[in-house]
Amino acid sequence: MKNYALLGYKLSHSISHVVHNKRFSEINIDANYVIDDIGIEELKTRLRQYDGVNVTIPYKQSVVPFLDSLSDEARTIGSVNTVLNTDGKLIGYNTDIAGFKYIVDKVGANLSGRVLILGNGGVAQTVIYLTLLCGGEVAVASRKKCASSKNIKFIDYNTANNYVCDVVINCTPVGMYPNIDETPVCDLHCKYYIDLIYNPLKTRLSEIAETKGIKSIGGMDMLIVQALESEKIWLGLDYGEDDIERMAEYARGELG
Repeated sequence: MKNYALLGYKLSHSISHVVHNKRFSEINIDANYVIDDIGIEELKTRLRQYDGVNVTIPYKQSVVPFLDSLSDEARTIGSVNTVLNTDGKLIGYNTDIAGFKYIVDKVGANLSGRVLILGNGGVAQTVIYLTLLCGGEVAVASRKKCASSKNIKFIDYNTANNYVCDVVINCTPVGMYPNIDETPVCDLHCKYYIDLIYNPLKTRLSEIAETKGIKSIGGMDMLIVQALESEKIWLGLDYGEDDIERMAEYARGELG
């Protein structure tokens, strides 16, 4: 049996095990997927205890030094969410980018305009990378003081509350289960709102977006696509649009 896991910290919100184990069962793959909630001191050891892992908050960047090699995309982005253990060699990949591209296209947003990214963690690096690739004007809201560069403007959250732009993307865990009444900002001034959180299906900030007539999407489809891309790396399993829709519907049902 192949063994896979999600490595991260404070993972009570996660349904990754439900998604992967459902898929393994559907196609009769002898594999199991578990949630492994660990501290940073356990990360290096745990990586080698599985045939492959997904990596989530807060380890997508800190996992990089423990890997033997990286895909070109993961190296450029500096963030890894999928690791393949092959013959004792750990190879890091970024499948978040495929999931993020999918929901951007689904909601109809254009990243070539003025884009506000909430958060500056691991998944935010993927979002920043794709937005810059699309020619977007990037502002990043961060709790830490960061010097703005030629391509990225860093702002504080007070400024972010009144920032006028085309797209706002929430890359923070603020508003995630169980703290579902929290929001990273209290207002939105944009045409599109993309929330990478999938639990709950609709965050408080997504609800605010809807009341203002802002077109929005949550992170469920991103979860599914990055998961299917991970299985493609681990097991060579291909997938299509019908697989994405079926697995997303199943996952939404699991969240009630």
